[in-house]
Amino acid sequence: MNLLDVAREPLILRHDDKIGHAISSMISGKSPETLVFKNGSLLGVLLSRDLVKKRITDPSKVTIESYVRRIDALPASSARDETAKAMLVNDYKAIPVVDDKGKMKVLRKRDILKLFLKEPSLKKARAEDVMRFPFCASKDDDIATVRSIFTDMNVIAVPIVEENNRVIGLVTSTGLLKSVTEKRRPMKGEASGESFNTDSANVSAVISPDIPRVDYDSSLSDVSRTITERGLGLVVVEKDGRMVGVITPGDILKTLVRETQTVSVNITGAQQEDPFIRKVMDSDIHSLLKKLSRMVEIEGFNLHVDRYHQAGRIKYSLKAKLVTRKGVFFSAHHEWDITKALKGVLSKTEREFMKKREKSLF
Repeated sequence: MNLLDVAREPLILRHDDKIGHAISSMISGKSPETLVFKNGSLLGVLLSRDLVKKRITDPSKVTIESYVRRIDALPASSARDETAKAMLVNDYKAIPVVDDKGKMKVLRKRDILKLFLKEPSLKKARAEDVMRFPFCASKDDDIATVRSIFTDMNVIAVPIVEENNRVIGLVTSTGLLKSVTEKRRPMKGEASGESFNTDSANVSAVISPDIPRVDYDSSLSDVSRTITERGLGLVVVEKDGRMVGVITPGDILKTLVRETQTVSVNITGAQQEDPFIRKVMDSDIHSLLKKLSRMVEIEGFNLHVDRYHQAGRIKYSLKAKLVTRKGVFFSAHHEWDITKALKGVLSKTEREFMKKREKSLF
């Protein structure tokens, strides 16, 4: 079974579709993401979570292109563990996968978790071993409060609680989309169809009463099956009817891929480069990672390549992200030659790493 076997059929939009149309498609399709194409080629992924973070004054007029995350499709033959690790390191909520015939689907963390269901370690661990306490909101809070949690805390859902941590519902990013396009009848002095500010409305307007629950003593195997069979992005962990934590597919995947010693390296935007150049880039990156791994455990490395045409030439802009157990390091560099740009960005990454190492002595 490969990635395409567990991935799902995607919603598909064009880069020039309006945000209002995208929101309607996501709500009706009950999907938190859609693949976006431009001139017949994949542009990236549009997430509902990114839309609810923004204040969009007129969704019927703004196109979706600037909100799309540029994510390249993974080959369906990609290794299970490497794919899971890449999604965790790069915080991908969903990623396109494609086979050699061009068939494309979208893969979420809950989907790839299906490939781990037979792992023996899932039977040994309990829900309480991986759960974490979430950012919550009260049933008396307004939509603005919940929106700020999505914006500031990078969450996929917000439990709504009453006294004694009893959960009465969840707000998901897809549910919160309704507040972006909600309208009411115009009052005196307002234009017909004028959108209104729903942020002051009570959160009950966007709550989903369907609450997936598991007991704190449940095995991770049972929790994983609940998540994959019901297609969930989050389950509430309870003890004696009260919430003691939540678990996401990503929380479980972290415990599974932590056992592997390989470092996830993800390079995007370099598909047009010569295979020899890509091989040189891969070698230079792994040389640096091997050097730094002697000092700290490295979890992943992400490199994105942008090409800009200037005066008949191509200028390369590279952005790097190094994820370690001691922190995350960012760097950027640009040159006319891609190999020089890579050496520059790797050198800056190493310098940033060494600065922190000298200060904290880790």
